[in-house]
Amino acid sequence: MTNKLGNFSFSAKTLATCLIVTLLIGYAVSLFQIYDRSHFSLKETIQYYRGDERGDDSLLLPQSFATMLSVAHVHTFSQPFIFGSIGLIFIFSSLTEKKKALVIILGFLGSLISNATPWLIRYAGTGAVVLYPLSQLVIAISLITMSFISLKEMWK
Repeated sequence: MTNKLGNFSFSAKTLATCLIVTLLIGYAVSLFQIYDRSHFSLKETIQYYRGDERGDDSLLLPQSFATMLSVAHVHTFSQPFIFGSIGLIFIFSSLTEKKKALVIILGFLGSLISNATPWLIRYAGTGAVVLYPLSQLVIAISLITMSFISLKEMWK
């Protein structure tokens, strides 16, 4: 296994680094959004999608089909580009082909589960809420692994 990333030109390394750093910042922002919406609480996540009478004379309405479809459209369109872009850089790393394939598959699988989970929570049952943190963990493992191995091998 050779480190092909280290052989990239300076401009290619710069482009790849800017892309990776920007994607990591975007992922951090998405985690802040999740925290703002649910405080990483499974109960608050269920309430967000299914609605709830809060008890303080306020009402949290369930997410509408149209709203969920709009969010799902953006995420299911954009996340493959995120994982495809970083995966395209990562395939030049020195890991074995099987390890690279596993890390790449984890990212796409986490994305699919993450995008399906709100629909399952809203329309199938509240038990699906456990898939949300699991999918985010899988996404984080994939994204961070691809990012740090790529950056390390490019610039070492």
